[in-house]
Formats: sequence, C-alpha cells, structure tokens
Amino acid sequence: MLFDRERIVLVVEDDDASRDNIGEVLSSYGFACWLEASAGGALRRLELELRTPDAILLDLRLPGMSEHRFVSHVKERAAWAGVPIILTTAAWQDEIPAELSVDAVLLKPFKPERLIAMIRAAIEHRMMLSDRHAQL
Repeated sequence: MLFDRERIVLVVEDDDASRDNIGEVLSSYGFACWLEASAGGALRRLELELRTPDAILLDLRLPGMSEHRFVSHVKERAAWAGVPIILTTAAWQDEIPAELSVDAVLLKPFKPERLIAMIRAAIEHRMMLSDRHAQL
C-alpha cells in the first residue's frame, strides 16, 4: 500500500549508533523520523509536535522511565492511543513482559527490510481499523 502523505515514526532508542542507523534506514524508505534518546524526551516531543506519529519504535529497558510507564502515558491520551507501538529488544521473548501493551516485537539484530515491513504493516493495520471505525 502506498501512503497518501509522509509517514512519521518516533524512534525511542538510547543507543546513539542504533538510533542514528534506524533513522537512516527509515529516511531512505521515505519515512520522516523523530529521534529521541529517552522515554521522557519522546513524551515531550509528542506534546510539542502538531502532528501525531504514525508509529512508535520503542527500545526495551530505556533509562529513566520504564517501558510500562511510557506505554501507559501514550495509551491514556486519546490523540496517541491508536498509534502502533513496536518494541525493539535483544532480550529473549520470555523476558518481554506479557502485560506490556505493544502491537509488535522486533528482535535485535534485525534487517532493514524486516524493520520497514513491520512498520508498514503496523501503519496499514491502524489505517484499516480507522476506516472500519469510521464506517460504523
């Protein structure tokens, strides 16, 4: 599916090299990127921006704020509640908290094509749900 406008991905990753690499990959595929090193910085960015991102790529175990708290903050705001959150982690699947309400998990290391496919699928799924909700 081709998108009708530039799609924005908020990348929340504390490792500078990983964050920059993800930003370069996303940009090369036509996505706009908001790059943040902390969950607190990401929440501030969400508050300041006029647009809502189309997806959030969230690293597991960021310093300063738990992933639970970040996800809760995002989900409790009506404007952000529907934004798909993709968790990135090098942890084993059984180390990811089951109660964490994310849309997908992307295990590190990952290939750029896998990252792009997962983000596109998450955005398309959100668009389908929005269209279905609008028809009701």
